[in-house]
Amino acid sequence: MNTRISYLYRDASNYKKYNEVVVEGVFTEDQIRTIISCLNDGEYFIPRQIGFPEVRFGKITEDDHCWFELCEEDFEEVELGSTINLLPDEIVRRFESAKGRWDDTKPPGSVKSVVTKHEKICCICGRAAEAEHHLVFGTAGRMLSEKDGLKIPLCNNCHNMGKAVMTIHGNSMAEKLSKIIGQLAWEKKYILDRSDNPKLDTESRENFRKRYGRSYL
Repeated sequence: MNTRISYLYRDASNYKKYNEVVVEGVFTEDQIRTIISCLNDGEYFIPRQIGFPEVRFGKITEDDHCWFELCEEDFEEVELGSTINLLPDEIVRRFESAKGRWDDTKPPGSVKSVVTKHEKICCICGRAAEAEHHLVFGTAGRMLSEKDGLKIPLCNNCHNMGKAVMTIHGNSMAEKLSKIIGQLAWEKKYILDRSDNPKLDTESRENFRKRYGRSYL
């Protein structure tokens, strides 16, 4: 018996593309639970970091992102030949290695952040950015945030790997503020897109800097 692992790609418009691999051998329940514990927000992973194929819809559009969905029910014992040259132990090891270090680099052609142009600097502490945080998150929110550019660069410590109270995902107040900032950023862009003054964004940033002494973005 081998194991079929099914995983889902869902773009920001909720179009779905089903992916699967067949692995030689059978995963134990403990191995499956370990894999699920390594997923981002308990359900998202990036197949290329594991060595799994990634099938989307051909041409990359603004609806696309790097995340695929996986759950315990997606592991199924089958009498089919393997399609990848990876065994269960190695796959578990790769998930453990990727835990908290998912490289959510945007696929080519995806939308840049509308919050900051400094994509290589953590918005919180100023260290080198290692991840992207979607300001409005959750299953639907993350995808729309990717489409609308509602995301900021963070280091792993500020994102989800530091002390819980010091990370966005470990602090309920930070999570609430994240969504407030995301909404404000979206509303600002909505207004700018309908303005006759293309320099209004730059002017507002500079006027804030003059009034408060610095820009926090």
